[in-house]
Amino acid sequence: MMIDAAVSAYFNGAGIFKHFILSSVLNSQFTKMLNHDCKRHVEEWIMESGIPYTILQPSTFMDNIPVAMLAKQEKPVFPALWSTENKFSMLALSDLADVFKVVAEQRERHFYALYPLTSTHRPISFGEALRVIEGKIGKDVAVERKAFRDAVDALLMRLYKLEDAEDADKRSTDAAERMILFYNGRGLVGNSNVMEWMLGREALQFEEFVDQTIGEKREQSMRQATQ
Repeated sequence: MMIDAAVSAYFNGAGIFKHFILSSVLNSQFTKMLNHDCKRHVEEWIMESGIPYTILQPSTFMDNIPVAMLAKQEKPVFPALWSTENKFSMLALSDLADVFKVVAEQRERHFYALYPLTSTHRPISFGEALRVIEGKIGKDVAVERKAFRDAVDALLMRLYKLEDAEDADKRSTDAAERMILFYNGRGLVGNSNVMEWMLGREALQFEEFVDQTIGEKREQSMRQATQ
């Protein structure tokens, strides 16, 4: 509906539409994952629409790793929904926000472009990420690997803010199942060159992200203590 509205506004001159920026997903060609496959169709729809567009393809968000929670716990436990050994190219949400700003401000320079986006210079596993966190917080982090069905339920409740995973519709459940199966077997990798070209600087690396997160949490605690 949004694309149809943009097409109508662009071609009939009734609105102020100038540019459609889509946040898609890295490697939308992976049809085994329904969320990727759906976004591949959306990308195709936009490309065929005739409107000016830019498609951003972010990878796995490092911000989803609960660094602050693990730092706060006396005996940290990471609830793993899939294998912690497969490699992922991770992206910092702050980097993605800066890319959106660049595209919105420069506009025409990025018409009809598709940008795969990751922050980390090399793919890392969640296990490696947890070891970085351990070094920063000075505590061992245990991994609680959830059974497949429990992992699917946890993902559905997190994504859709559900009290009970049974409330999710069948298609959403199918997508969660396929995503976890794919990540268990393959991970998701990309390259940070495009990201850094867009930013005009180095992308945020995972160790820096952990430092920032812990520092922000410490400052917040200090402010609360002085109130």
